[in-house]
Amino acid sequence: MRILFIVTGVGLGDSIRVNTVIDALKKENPNTNILIAGYANSYYYFKEKYSTINIAGYSIPGRSMKFRFLPFILRNFILPLYWLFIAFKLKKAVKMFKPDIVISDFEPTGVVLAKLVNKKCVMLFGFNPLLYKQFKAENKVGAIMALQAKYLEKNYDLGNFVIVPTLLGVKRKTLIYTFVNPITRTKLKDLPAERTLMKKLGFKKKPILVMLGGSNFGIKLLKKLKSIAHEYPDEIFIVFGTKNLVEPLPNLLHYIYKENVLEYMKIAKFVITLGGEVTLSEAVTFKKPMLIYPIKNHVEQMLNAYSLKNVAMVGKDVKTLRDDLNNFIKNLDSYQKKMSKLKIESNGAEQVVKIIKNLV
Repeated sequence: MRILFIVTGVGLGDSIRVNTVIDALKKENPNTNILIAGYANSYYYFKEKYSTINIAGYSIPGRSMKFRFLPFILRNFILPLYWLFIAFKLKKAVKMFKPDIVISDFEPTGVVLAKLVNKKCVMLFGFNPLLYKQFKAENKVGAIMALQAKYLEKNYDLGNFVIVPTLLGVKRKTLIYTFVNPITRTKLKDLPAERTLMKKLGFKKKPILVMLGGSNFGIKLLKKLKSIAHEYPDEIFIVFGTKNLVEPLPNLLHYIYKENVLEYMKIAKFVITLGGEVTLSEAVTFKKPMLIYPIKNHVEQMLNAYSLKNVAMVGKDVKTLRDDLNNFIKNLDSYQKKMSKLKIESNGAEQVVKIIKNLV
């Protein structure tokens, strides 16, 4: 089987999701051939692993925990024309590769390329249109989120098939969308025991894991955390993400990325995170209590946090991090009990592989 993946390069979540699916494909059939078309984070993530083509893509400026529509438009207004240019430019390379199927997230280039080579295009992304309708019925939705939702729904409509990973497991079936269980890099049972990991990683007590994603949106949260970390001398904060390292504190260490990040998650006391699907999926399946700060106006992150509102704490603004953290720690046992009651399989990648095989 030969598969072309088009992967967004805004953060690392989409790359990790695709890589997890590829690992599942390779496990079932080691001879599966992969070609990646990506940009920015996705290009650098995959270029040493698979044949990878560098394309242009979205630029989402932001360091303030809020998606801003006007800067996004100004940075990206020529992209629709460029998508067509990229597709025609890549047509020869894609034809030489001879994919059996094209899999894209919310990159329209994937749809155009699939049509040019007369292959099916599968849209694989975390935006859940049904959950959005539920969210909209209960919350006031601004124009920016509404436009994002409409755009993503239109992209889904262009594909031949739509696969949507869920955070709390498949709850419903529709004729339009196919839902799968959480997609996680590693299953909890496949990691060493907590005692072994504590010794390996050098901890005498469980740390607090802070996940800020691969973009710079989490910098504001990181700076706020750094300003109050000294108020929690008995806690150890291990921070992953963003592109700019900060100076360590006695009880706060910051890493941009580590391959064994899930080892830290397994031993974590709890997780502070943005609203990215990959981290939330892994924290849910690892049954870790979560304090979540979704990027404001970012429809997918807002929906992710909304879907977990009954089992996790959703913060409104990083300005209230101190109060939120105190309240969360005070009620940690309650959040842990809620998470422990969840029964969710983390076999989403295997479900995606089965769907792809059937489509091919």
